[in-house]
Amino acid sequence: MHSIIEQQPTRRRCWSGAARAARLSWGVALAVGSQGVAIAQRPLVTVGGSNPNFLSLQAAVTAAAPGSVLEVRAGTYTGFVVDKSLRIQFGSGVIINAPSGATHAVTIQNLPPGQDLLFRGSNTRVNGGALGGIRVRNCSGTVMLDEINGTLNSARIGLSAQNVASLFVRASRFGGLHGLEARDAVLVSDDVAWSSAVGVAVTAVRGTLEFTHGSFVGNLAPAIRLVDTAVRLAGDGSTRIEVQGSTTTPIAAFEAINTDVQFLSSRFVMLPKNGANAFSQVGGALFTDDVPGIETSYGPPGSVMRATLTRGTSAPGFLLLGKLTRSHAAFGVQGIYLDELAPLFPIAVGQVNSTGLTRQVTWPNAAWLLGEVFGCQGYVLPATGGGLRSAPGIWAAL
Repeated sequence: MHSIIEQQPTRRRCWSGAARAARLSWGVALAVGSQGVAIAQRPLVTVGGSNPNFLSLQAAVTAAAPGSVLEVRAGTYTGFVVDKSLRIQFGSGVIINAPSGATHAVTIQNLPPGQDLLFRGSNTRVNGGALGGIRVRNCSGTVMLDEINGTLNSARIGLSAQNVASLFVRASRFGGLHGLEARDAVLVSDDVAWSSAVGVAVTAVRGTLEFTHGSFVGNLAPAIRLVDTAVRLAGDGSTRIEVQGSTTTPIAAFEAINTDVQFLSSRFVMLPKNGANAFSQVGGALFTDDVPGIETSYGPPGSVMRATLTRGTSAPGFLLLGKLTRSHAAFGVQGIYLDELAPLFPIAVGQVNSTGLTRQVTWPNAAWLLGEVFGCQGYVLPATGGGLRSAPGIWAAL
């Protein structure tokens, strides 16, 4: 799971603030163009509130043209099924309940290759159906969930992912029977609280997973249990992998079976039960690297975007802005990366440590940017040689 990056010599230049902003704006325009997106404003559809286009979320999703931006105003809505590229912005105070008799409140399915779907919430509450909250299945495109609260009761699964090529989850909470149940899925998690009321918080079979910070809390079971999977974890020294509940049985906090794991345990607070090993591995490889982590924040055109690359062990590194692409092999490792065939723009170069290498910029206040999605990814160059990448992060103009 190691990756090797050939570092080319670089020259330092001094740029004024205006020049840097101009370069980044130009880079954004090129990055948008590289995705084959016409530089024109996406259709805007309003749901709920005063004088809406639609009162029903399902009706709005069904009628909206692919690529549209849906503005969902505060209120309680019935869940829906979606199978196309959309940007859905949930306003503050949105609650989504499952349709009567439905297994899940929201189902995302059959998203074609090359298309992407973004849910941007404001701690949007998703109440589950008979089996769970959000189900993502049979998607070859990219699905992004941001600021969603899918913490359910002990009989339901917060987030289910099956046969998914590229799933991003950011700044969210998912809990229930399992917080995450993944099978044949590629997933990136940034600052997500995963929990279980009665068992394993994160369970996966045949997955490729990236976790940056957040937390993992199991109940009378490991917080993380992975089978036939490859996983990388970036911790910040306070990232918890914890078993809760009263029992006399020894229980590991993190259990890996035939799974390749890359992480540095000292960057995590690992709390097993009753003298069990914090980390239990049967089969697979272990790479004890201090994996760099990336955290991002973003907003609509004209607002501040921010990306921070961190690592407990200081080393030089850089941040890149580019186009996200679905699961593929880069540098000999399978996972989600920036697309090397599209333009890549360095946005920060310097020392990466626990404080972080940060780039903050205000997006151009341009209508055509609304709903566009970009990727950020970081690399560090340890003194021991080679290179370590972070998981990719999201910058979206929404």
